[in-house]
Amino acid sequence: MPLWDYTRGTELHKRDALLGQNIEESLKNLRACLAVGRFDRAEAIFRRLAKQSIFNVAEVLEANNTYVRSMVHGLFRGQDGVALRKLQMWFEVDMRQLGISPDATTLALMCRSAFLLASEKSRDRTLRRYLCIAEEAGILHETIESGEYLPHEFNQIARAREDLFEQLPEEVDQTADEVQFSSAPVPAPPAVVLNPASQRGYGLETLLKGLRSLHTDDSVAQLDDHQRSNWQISLEEDIVTAELERWRLEHAAILKMGINPALSSKSMEALMWEWQDKLTKEIKAYLSSISKNSPKYVHGDGPYLEQIGPQKLAAITIIETIRTLTCEGISDGAPVFRVTDNLGKSLEMQSSVDNIQNRQETKLRHAKSGQRNKMMKTLRVNKGIETNLGKGGLIPLETKLARERRSDEWPKVARFRSAALLLSKLIEVARFPKKQTNVESGTKARVESTLAFSHAIIRVNGKKKGMLYVDQELAKRLTKEPPPCNMAHQLPMVAPPESWSDFTGAYLRYPANLMRLKDPSGIQDMYLHAAIENGNLGKVFAGLNVLGKTEWRINRAVFEVMANTWNSGEAVTNFPASNPSLELPQEPEESAIPLTKFKWKRECQRLQNEYNGFHSNRCYMNLQMEIARAFLGHTFFLPHNMDFRGRAYPVAGIFHHMGADNARGLFQFAKGKALGEEGLFWLKVHLSNTFGFDKASLEERAQFTMDHLDDIKDSTQNPQNGRRWWLKADDPWQCLATCFELLAAMESPDPKEYISHLPVHQDGTCNGLQHYAALGGDELGAAQVNLIPKDRPGDIYSEVARLVKADVEKDSEAGNPIAKILHGKISRKLVKQPVMTYVYGVTYFGARAQLQKRLDEIIVDSPSNEIRNFTIAVYLTKKVFTHFGTMFSGATRIQHWLAECAGRISTAVTPEQVEKIRKLNMEKERQAGKILKKKDHFLKFQSGVVWTTPLNLPVVQPYREVDKTKSVATALQSFNIFFPSVNDSVHKRKQMAGFPPNFVHSLDATHMLLSALKCDQLGLSFASVHDSFWTHAADVPTMSRALRDAFVEIHGEDVIGRLAEEFKTRYKRSMYRLSCPSLSPLGLQIRKLRAERRKGYGRGKNNLGAPVKEKLGRDEMIDEYDRLSLLQSEDPAERAKGEAMVTPGSLFAALGPEHHDLLHPVDLQKLLNPEDTSAASDHNIDAALEEEMEAAPDHNTDDAPEEEIEAATEEQSEAVPGVKKAKRPHTKTYFWVPLTFPTVPQKGSFDVQIVKDSTYFFS
Repeated sequence: MPLWDYTRGTELHKRDALLGQNIEESLKNLRACLAVGRFDRAEAIFRRLAKQSIFNVAEVLEANNTYVRSMVHGLFRGQDGVALRKLQMWFEVDMRQLGISPDATTLALMCRSAFLLASEKSRDRTLRRYLCIAEEAGILHETIESGEYLPHEFNQIARAREDLFEQLPEEVDQTADEVQFSSAPVPAPPAVVLNPASQRGYGLETLLKGLRSLHTDDSVAQLDDHQRSNWQISLEEDIVTAELERWRLEHAAILKMGINPALSSKSMEALMWEWQDKLTKEIKAYLSSISKNSPKYVHGDGPYLEQIGPQKLAAITIIETIRTLTCEGISDGAPVFRVTDNLGKSLEMQSSVDNIQNRQETKLRHAKSGQRNKMMKTLRVNKGIETNLGKGGLIPLETKLARERRSDEWPKVARFRSAALLLSKLIEVARFPKKQTNVESGTKARVESTLAFSHAIIRVNGKKKGMLYVDQELAKRLTKEPPPCNMAHQLPMVAPPESWSDFTGAYLRYPANLMRLKDPSGIQDMYLHAAIENGNLGKVFAGLNVLGKTEWRINRAVFEVMANTWNSGEAVTNFPASNPSLELPQEPEESAIPLTKFKWKRECQRLQNEYNGFHSNRCYMNLQMEIARAFLGHTFFLPHNMDFRGRAYPVAGIFHHMGADNARGLFQFAKGKALGEEGLFWLKVHLSNTFGFDKASLEERAQFTMDHLDDIKDSTQNPQNGRRWWLKADDPWQCLATCFELLAAMESPDPKEYISHLPVHQDGTCNGLQHYAALGGDELGAAQVNLIPKDRPGDIYSEVARLVKADVEKDSEAGNPIAKILHGKISRKLVKQPVMTYVYGVTYFGARAQLQKRLDEIIVDSPSNEIRNFTIAVYLTKKVFTHFGTMFSGATRIQHWLAECAGRISTAVTPEQVEKIRKLNMEKERQAGKILKKKDHFLKFQSGVVWTTPLNLPVVQPYREVDKTKSVATALQSFNIFFPSVNDSVHKRKQMAGFPPNFVHSLDATHMLLSALKCDQLGLSFASVHDSFWTHAADVPTMSRALRDAFVEIHGEDVIGRLAEEFKTRYKRSMYRLSCPSLSPLGLQIRKLRAERRKGYGRGKNNLGAPVKEKLGRDEMIDEYDRLSLLQSEDPAERAKGEAMVTPGSLFAALGPEHHDLLHPVDLQKLLNPEDTSAASDHNIDAALEEEMEAAPDHNTDDAPEEEIEAATEEQSEAVPGVKKAKRPHTKTYFWVPLTFPTVPQKGSFDVQIVKDSTYFFS
């Protein structure tokens, strides 16, 4: 875990308005004050933080270095509020008073401050003093090698202590320290022009400005690696600079429009400029009114708002508010929480850009160390100084940058308060001219200035909800313009990505994160950083690097057809029409019934949403087309990162090969390869696959292509005005790309020598089921997903449809009315979705809904029908699940085993929790039953499912219930904000439902990365779209062998057995709850034991004031834990003591395995049913401890013999006429046992080695 853990939410010992709520908020307040030059406030925060005992030494030192670094940077920039004398006093006096010893980073920063001295003699003397301090502390090596220096500064330090080096460094030009981008090509005008989609705002124009350096001539092909890297840095700078200046474009456009003297006809642009001007003045006045010495400034929004500035704040507030309202449905208003949250995130992102640039400058300074490395080698040899490298003496630069990156995030409270403040001021100043007519008097309409926005509190389901509304007249004006369009910062790269070796990488100037984290508690982040620091992710890094180094280019022939189609405005393939024609239904008469009017309004809304969807898609595709146009003629790269399961995705957000068909059709490998002996055949197969003829044998697919050779020629020669055969394909743009490639190869003098650039795909057959079949050893299922060699490819969907159809026909002949309705209607399409989503954990209810949706397409569902589609879907779901379960019986057992393991883990308590509960029990006894709420967080089930993939990637399921909320009062309204933490309780249902599909996804991610490594070793170009793998046509046979070998390598081992062993190790000494029938022999024994123990506590409440059931429940848990600990002891006496203890767990263990059927098994379908709201205590240990105690009635039946209990039960069950029989609330008895896992299901007879001979495994 990193030394400085920003995921913690530890409460400060004493609430301090200056510090904030917790460590995280305090550190962010510290950095925010430093960012705006408020060194006095930052110093006050640091002094108070240093006195908090919750800080460890490393954290104090790191915070101190942050403060010192900011002062040094401020001195070099000539910033007000900081002086060299103040820095020296801090180092010489204040740090000693606070008990802080300088480390190598502190001394390196102080060395750098010496360069501010005017006298060279004073500078050298000061440098030697700081270096002597470092030498005495044994950290001289680390101090000299620090990445804090610029190259010319390092050389002067070396000259100041020339006695340490064998040779002096060469002189370095100080101007060389600045990053130069002069090698970036000179822009040239683009060859193709695209008709832009009308968009509000400047998203498209901003993108075009950022891409301007890509419009070059062909001379870029001669650039070396260093020049391409500089070009890439320039491109990243252009994109970010263009995005930063986007608000200026909005501002300038509004100003250019001017303000119309006729108030009633002001344009929206003029209105927005008016709002911008007024809001800027309001923000300036607010910032001036805050006393910068008050806690409100630091703990409030002062330093955060100052980082951005009034003009930017005003522009972002207006643009984000209108954007959110538009997305929510501007006429219906938007929740204030949503508007405030979006605005706060935009403000946070804006403020982080400068910090990103500063971090990258530090990283670039550290990277330029060729001469420095040589010098350091002579230092080691000459002086033999012993260093602390590898012993924790230095914190790696990447770790420091990662910490600073996390600190860029604003505290949630500050984010919401800042956003709400700005929104409230916008509501105050935003007005627009509105015509007001007095209907009663008939007076002439007059123009009045009206509030544009209004804030109201409404009630929804009994709860208060703040809403932001737009005046209806203004809403009509806004809806006439299309919604704004955003652009992503990351684009394809013109230089090879930086290899992954840490949590950040890929892009050179603004690096991306290795993982797309979805766990707000930060647990996944901790596991990931630990794996990186332990060197466990070598193969994961290597696999991602293989994907990132693949060179791409744009398919010019396809792009030209696409551009012409785009400019025509015609709706072709997935291109929406530029002006879609949607005819609104006729408005009903005034006298029409309310239902008719409601249906008309609903239909109008549906058409409006459909139109907005068309336009939104066209705006998005416009951005894709412009990026493709900019990269025409260039080689580019797509860096990849991964999600929490290890599945790889391109970092570029808009344009990549995982996009829709139109995007995939534009991608070619930049490096071509001759087709050779088999390449032409695979091009033919690929064309057949893209067309949709992919269930036949390979030879039949190739013949299909030859049978349509005339159509292929027509598609390439006249793609827009010919027969348009390619438009009938499942993937038309990819089909067209293959048509161009195939025809060019066939018309070449020697097709074998034709250099092909087209990626040829090999797709898995329902890849998740392939993994399940291998895990369960299902021969029947393996045959249908092509794990077993066959002459023709298997098709699981067709096979399930065939079996269901046969069953339906039998039932129809037997007179079943539902089967008669389904006669002749069972098809592959009907059953495909529930079969396909089985691997994702689809429930019975989900599958029924999927089938009903398909049935609605083929059977008219009318209330007059005797049998409704719902009933038919229920019947059909049972058939599908029955036959699918038969084919994948082993896989079904594996899925249930995974879910049950997740259920046990999510209701387990760890040894650490038990020890804390023991301590809490003692504290409660000392405090006479007072509950210490702040320490009760460990009374929740906190064990989530964690496992390790075959490539050593730790996977943490992020499903938790956020337990901590806080009501935050803002200038607008109060918000209840969630604060995720590692102490949040797990969400049992999601942990169970998510584990089977997530585990299989982690396996297919492993298969992909392993395949990438094997293909790279064989010299193949490789790309993937999850379970679709791409390479050159000539290399398809080689890649296919690599895919099969990788699959066999994974499943050749006992994957589930290894997982079971990992669980046993990871959750060792944990306990979980079991249950048995209360009136079973075991249940009666446990109740009798509890009755005897309860006598020692007294009746009702014990003399300490704690509830008996709570005390008994906790004591039982602690006793069982102690018993298990004693049994595992090496001391015979302690083991004997443990054997003599009697607990519910020992009573259960004494029964032996043959009686374990008394336990209530996990009802998977019930647990996965989202409509089931039972088990309310799933995440609370105290509720679990108390649950079984509630069963005991006042007359205490725990002492009664079994016969009396049975007689009483029978007596209570007799029906009383006219009286509704009461439902017995409890039928189970719960008790704690060691966390064990069910026996791994027996594997079927399928041998995975046979996959190596399966032609259609991927095809």
